[in-house]
Amino acid sequence: GWRSNATRHVRRRSNATRHARRPRVDGRAAGDASLSAAGDASPSNASDVPPSVAAAANASSSPLAETRCRGLTATARGMCTSIVSSPGIERAATERGGWLCRAALVLHYDRHSYQRSYTRPLSPDTRDAIDGACDFDPANPKFPARRGDAKLVVASVHHNGYGNQLFQYAFAKLWAAASGADFAATLIAPHESPRHTSPKLQAKGGPMFPAKLPPNSEIGWQHFSTAARGRVDRLGVCAPLAPALRQYVGNGTRILGERPADTKRVRLDAQLAGALAASSSNETCLKTIGYWQAYGLYAGLSGFLRTNIERQPLVLVDDPGPDDVVVHVRKCRWDPDRKHPDYFEKDRLYSWDNYFRHIFEHLDLRNGTVKIISVCKLESDVVAELRANVNATIAHPELTNVTANPHHMLRREAAILTDFTYMSRARRLVVTESTLAWWAAFLGDADEVHAPGSGRTPVPAAEAHYIFHDIHSRHYWGRYNTARRSIVYPNGATAEEVFS
Repeated sequence: GWRSNATRHVRRRSNATRHARRPRVDGRAAGDASLSAAGDASPSNASDVPPSVAAAANASSSPLAETRCRGLTATARGMCTSIVSSPGIERAATERGGWLCRAALVLHYDRHSYQRSYTRPLSPDTRDAIDGACDFDPANPKFPARRGDAKLVVASVHHNGYGNQLFQYAFAKLWAAASGADFAATLIAPHESPRHTSPKLQAKGGPMFPAKLPPNSEIGWQHFSTAARGRVDRLGVCAPLAPALRQYVGNGTRILGERPADTKRVRLDAQLAGALAASSSNETCLKTIGYWQAYGLYAGLSGFLRTNIERQPLVLVDDPGPDDVVVHVRKCRWDPDRKHPDYFEKDRLYSWDNYFRHIFEHLDLRNGTVKIISVCKLESDVVAELRANVNATIAHPELTNVTANPHHMLRREAAILTDFTYMSRARRLVVTESTLAWWAAFLGDADEVHAPGSGRTPVPAAEAHYIFHDIHSRHYWGRYNTARRSIVYPNGATAEEVFS
């Protein structure tokens, strides 16, 4: 896996430099203009904040902090006060306020990790501190009305598979709504690749060869309807900047890039500050290129996103029944020789013993059946275990207007979208680590979602209808507890205690 530049930078800093930095918020150094090129340090949690920091923050609270931070828990109030009182990106964000402020601070404190390690998300107290400092209420989000003559267009640059593109779409859609700008979506262009295709040319800063698009980009892009792509007529105002040539601002266009290569070239905080000011500057196009996979960006906004994300109205031949349990399987097998392309470490595989057994031994299946959505073969380890233990069957959702010919092009292209639609219509849904399944659960109709309690996909901790199962610590059936402000498992352990 990749080791972030932030981690390397932190290890190189001397103890004197570390101790000279100002107090930490949520276990990270609070941002200012002196941050490294990679942006923020490695993720932590609000429980790491020393009480003295919160006390110091409370002692020096400003009138703005008194207004915005009231009504929070003591821990959240201390962090909120510290945020409001800080310079750098915190000041730029809190002066802007609203969801844009939330997005900037979430990305500053809890950027998505691109390592193969399992990271801890921002705690509920930290999310509340950020929302308080930003004067943002997710229960009643207020977005400015988009003007017909909006100067700025927010262009969502899509890449990788459909699940990843849904994160990219939702992030840019929210940024456009919060800034009163037009929205447009576009497929990534070769010149927007994060790197040169040749390492030697990249080191020399030389010209780029034609770059291939990231895997599954074109397939994922096909599933966004013309209506969902927004004001594509306005994409002409966006200049063709090349990130690999360090082109992030120019000709009225700005790139907000969250990919590791982007944040190594231009500090994330500097990018965020520029993006926050884009709607009030002379710039006409803000391109968002990244993954944007942090739950804090979307917490409490599932209803807003259901309404504002354009989804194609599909008619399936067969929808899941009200008592059926729909299961998504992404990783198919474990391989001790590590030779199979679907290899996954056995103790981290969402297998029958690690994951599904602990769920199904408590589910009532008398009136429903178990349907599997997966690209795995019938004989693959995980699918075979589900078939043997709960008599599960593979579901093959089909559109009513597509020929039954298995080689029909439209049938193959529609498979991802029909799988997503089928999962989103399930009343009981069991998902594993998958961005596609994550959005099917978050935007779907399920009354009961069983999901991973840790991992590389975001943990939507505060969603009331989710039940969490952590295969890494072997804790199961955790639910969000409003009093303790955490996922709490039956033995009383919280998600923070389990993670540590």
